Amino acid sequence: MSTTKNLIGRSAAALATAAWRGVCCAVALFVAAGIFSAASVAQSSSVDSKAIEQAVQKLLRERPELVRDALMALEKKEAAAKARHAKALIGKLGAVIASEQGATVLGNPLGKVTVIEFLDYRCGYCKQMASVIDEAVKANPDVRVLVKNLPILGPDSLEAARLILATPRDKRVALHHDLLSQALDAALLQKLQAKLGVSDADKAKSDNAINEVRKLAADLNIQGTPALVVGSEIFYGAIPAEQLNAALEAARMAKKRI
Repeated sequence: MSTTKNLIGRSAAALATAAWRGVCCAVALFVAAGIFSAASVAQSSSVDSKAIEQAVQKLLRERPELVRDALMALEKKEAAAKARHAKALIGKLGAVIASEQGATVLGNPLGKVTVIEFLDYRCGYCKQMASVIDEAVKANPDVRVLVKNLPILGPDSLEAARLILATPRDKRVALHHDLLSQALDAALLQKLQAKLGVSDADKAKSDNAINEVRKLAADLNIQGTPALVVGSEIFYGAIPAEQLNAALEAARMAKKRI
C-alpha cells in the first residue's frame, strides 16, 4: 500500500511539473514579446528556451492573474466551440430529435417549445432532475417535454424502458413518475408490469425504439444521463431550474425570430 502511495505521489508531482511547464510554454511567446523587443528576438540566437522559461516563471510569479485570464479565455473559447457544434448537430438531426416515437410526452403535447430529456430510470441524477422538469412544465404551458429512454445502468434500466414504452400512452405519465419516485429492482418492475397488464411480447416490441434512441444519443455525443436538448443547446448532465428556464426563454425567443 505504501509503495502504491509513493508511486501516486511521484506521479502527481511529475504531472504538476509537466502542467507548470505546459503553462510556461503556452505563454512563452507572449512573454517573449513583452520582455524582448521584436528586433532582439529576431536576432537573438542566445535567447534559448531555458531563458524564456525563466522569464515566464518570473512574470507569472509577479502577475499570476495571467494564468487565470488565459484559462478563462480558453474556457470561453471551448464553450463557444461546443455551442456551435451542438447547434450544428441539432440542425442536422432536428426531425429525429423532435419525434415522439418511443418517447413519453409531458406537458403540453402541442407546446411550441420542446425539451428533450434522455434518461435512465435508475439514474439518481435523473430522479433529482424530475422535480425541475415538473416545475418547468407547470410554470410554462407552452412547453412540451419528450422523455427518451436511454437505459445505460444495467438490466433493470432496460426493463424499465421496455415497460414504459409498452404501456398505453394514456398511462405512461403516471408510470413515468412512479418509476422515478422509487428504487427500481426486478421485483418492483414485475409488479408494475402485472398491474398494467403488459406482456413480455409487448415489451419486446419496444426494443427498436430504444435502439433508435441509443443511436440518436450517440450522434449527439450523449454518453450519460440525464441529458437535455432545449432549442439549439445540449446540456450534458442535470441542470438547475434557473438554467433550464433561461434555455426555455432563449428557445422561445429564437422561434419568434423565425
